[in-house]
Amino acid sequence: MPSTFRLYFLIKNVSTMTSALMWAMESRHDLLFAQSEEEARRHILHYTPDFFVLHHSALHPRSIQFVFELKRKHPFMIPVFWLEKPVRIPTDALPVWQRKLGLAFDAWISEIGEKRGITGTLQPGEYDLEDVLTTLHLEGATGTLEVLTRQSWGWIFLKEGTVVHAQIGRLTGEPAVVRLFITSVGAPPTHFQFLRDFPPRIPGPTIFKPLDVLLLDVERKVDEARER
Repeated sequence: MPSTFRLYFLIKNVSTMTSALMWAMESRHDLLFAQSEEEARRHILHYTPDFFVLHHSALHPRSIQFVFELKRKHPFMIPVFWLEKPVRIPTDALPVWQRKLGLAFDAWISEIGEKRGITGTLQPGEYDLEDVLTTLHLEGATGTLEVLTRQSWGWIFLKEGTVVHAQIGRLTGEPAVVRLFITSVGAPPTHFQFLRDFPPRIPGPTIFKPLDVLLLDVERKVDEARER
């Protein structure tokens, strides 16, 4: 029997809320709704969602910051944008999953929830970001590694164990990997989770080095940044 997950919705449009409630009657998942960030903040203290669903009508820079705020409280929550029409997604939010509501959405929630791979908290000197990437490389894993600190939120994308893209804020490619390595040590605790899937919209590859070469170059650039 498919798993049941906890979903939290932020929807500011009344007609959209009505559609969501009608859909909720057919959903097998545990659902909770809010119509403002303030209401969500109150609920989230007592409700730990697996997914946070943000309707496109509430999509703006402040809402992206709010999702980051929730992620700091619930680091293994998966944000999803509910899109009813083509919407320009802010650059900082590009890797976040985007789906339309409906039966396919319900099934997708179950699929992605069950595909979640390794999760945990990095321990500098014991189990760090290099160890996580090496583990995924040896597994030949394909998917998205999410890295979250108190100050930053970034992603590293792997295809068959090879790092092909990374992003943190507006930084992409190898500079983003360098920044993630620096922040993962400098702003503990650092949480990570691996999702065995790609979001539907990411840029083409920005990293073309084997992992061992990439890690050596990143280590050198991290050392240089610390000496400045």
